[in-house]
Amino acid sequence: MTLSTIAQADEHFRTAPPSRERWKILAWLCSFAAITYIGRIAIIQVQDRIELDLRLGPQQLAYAFSAFSLAYALFEVPSGWLGDKLGPRKLIIQIALCWIVFTALTGAAWGLLSLIIFRFLFGLAEAGAFPNIGRASREWFAFKERGFTQGLIWLFARWGGAVAPLIMAALSRPFGWRIGFLLMGVLGMPWLWGFYARFRDTPLQRTANHSADRASDRSNGAKSTENRSLSWSTMLHSPTLWALSVMYFCSNAGWSFFTTWITPYLQRDLGLSGLRLVLASGGPLFLGGIACVFGDAAGAALCKAYSLTLSAAFVCWPKLLLRLPLVICEGFWHGGELVHHN
Repeated sequence: MTLSTIAQADEHFRTAPPSRERWKILAWLCSFAAITYIGRIAIIQVQDRIELDLRLGPQQLAYAFSAFSLAYALFEVPSGWLGDKLGPRKLIIQIALCWIVFTALTGAAWGLLSLIIFRFLFGLAEAGAFPNIGRASREWFAFKERGFTQGLIWLFARWGGAVAPLIMAALSRPFGWRIGFLLMGVLGMPWLWGFYARFRDTPLQRTANHSADRASDRSNGAKSTENRSLSWSTMLHSPTLWALSVMYFCSNAGWSFFTTWITPYLQRDLGLSGLRLVLASGGPLFLGGIACVFGDAAGAALCKAYSLTLSAAFVCWPKLLLRLPLVICEGFWHGGELVHHN
């Protein structure tokens, strides 16, 4: 994609100055991203207690983690398609409602099979979160602003995951992990009510100041550019899409460790406990959130100076190249510790 194409995509947003209403919309999207990660990551803080109460081993618990990820992957595209048809507001409300239900049901699991079923349904329900966040961003923000908005959304998502161990520790320590999941689900209810009352799919649906939110653009020709259909053939023949997919697959292969097994690793292999364990479990996601914003800034600068393709390559691929030596160094360090203790 060239700068001229970006300019064409952004042209229909220029006839009216933006208002502050869109930043309220962004706040709802950021908070929703954080909530989804809190529900996804919180389980890592109580893995040992779940294994003890349900008489599971780490290998068995891995099936529950895989069930969530499998459902999440399989239903991302259908959920995004539904958001295109029904609007992101309806889908996000349903996702948030399911988040409340399946967060609470995780605490009601009585064995391996029930835990796998609850986590699979959790992943299925949550799969549409970020496709519909992206859809809502498209309706409210100009193309040139979407990199910044996505950076903030991912910042809050990562930070939601970073505070999840702390929240679960605070809820489960006095009441146990089962009540902890129940209380966490209950805490999502006020957010759902506020989102239902305040969020709208497009500026046209706002009754106040809608003209300043670019409503006139969409009523006089914007739809011809925004609603063009994109065929599967076009997407599957896109080298850019394949390159981004490979990058994202490789990134998630390593990143998934920080959403599943980091706490047992820190606890059993590095001997951390208490507050140090909680903070260390969320540390990588906290720093990852900061990197999302800086990555957006670097990408925007490169996109403006050169091209979108170069900016994506610069921001995405170096982290994969840097990860290998860091993993190797950690392996040597940990191996040395084992030799020293033996």
